[in-house]
Amino acid sequence: ASRWHTGLDYTNDINAAEWLNSTFGLRWDASPSGNYPPDLPHGSPFRVPFKIVRTFAQNARLAADLASLEIAPESPTIFVPVLSTMAGEVRVMQNTVMGLRIQITNLANAQTVVFSGLAAASPELGGVARAGQVIGYADGPINYMYFDQGTVKDPAPTLTQ
Repeated sequence: ASRWHTGLDYTNDINAAEWLNSTFGLRWDASPSGNYPPDLPHGSPFRVPFKIVRTFAQNARLAADLASLEIAPESPTIFVPVLSTMAGEVRVMQNTVMGLRIQITNLANAQTVVFSGLAAASPELGGVARAGQVIGYADGPINYMYFDQGTVKDPAPTLTQ
């Protein structure tokens, strides 16, 4: 459509953010409250025993920008809960090169963990996650990345069984 087309009520200066806010109540500047404690990655993303499928060093040799730890439950089952390993703000990305991706960032100390290759995100997942909260489900190996103030690091030292 064109603003010069007769018969159409077309305004070329509609602001999409204003339209989303007035139509759905979605604010462009909305962000999680930040009401979570400073935290560092710790613990296990699984409630069940897991194994390391491919180490951080092995993945770094394959693709430095995708360096991650590939982990999987020892006993494969369908839809194993995946837990957040720290508190922070949540971002979910559906279609990435590594599958469904959930990113948790703790802005207080610039820590980020990323879980990718998940089968599904938890329907209860909101804008903020707590450490130990179910964030998604795995049906095979997942990739676990850790960024310390923007620098990718091996997450293995933060894991406990």
